[in-house]
Amino acid sequence: MVRKLVHNSKIINFYNMSKRISGQELLTVIIRLKNDFKVDGNVLPIHFFQKATSEIAEELGVRFSWSELYERFQSFEQHFILFDDVVNTTGVSWNVDFNTMAAATPVRESILKLLFWCV
Repeated sequence: MVRKLVHNSKIINFYNMSKRISGQELLTVIIRLKNDFKVDGNVLPIHFFQKATSEIAEELGVRFSWSELYERFQSFEQHFILFDDVVNTTGVSWNVDFNTMAAATPVRESILKLLFWCV
């Protein structure tokens, strides 16, 4: 799933991390470290996030505690799942250039109701 996130530019544009680090930058470091650590799947050990925080600080100049990074990663993953569900709804399209969703009014209203229940 992490690899899918990086290659899916729609979600990268849709959800950027705070602390002046983009989702793409964050996920690029995480994927590289997953390959270095030979970690499969979405369950990442604490020492992975500890190493990732030092790599991000060194490469990007942004400091996180491992728990902050873990929370941001979880939030990013939850946003991706929700975003993926929305754009895969029949009658919905995503405009990458304008970073907007297009849908007929009834479809859009049902999505907004769902989103308000999720918040």
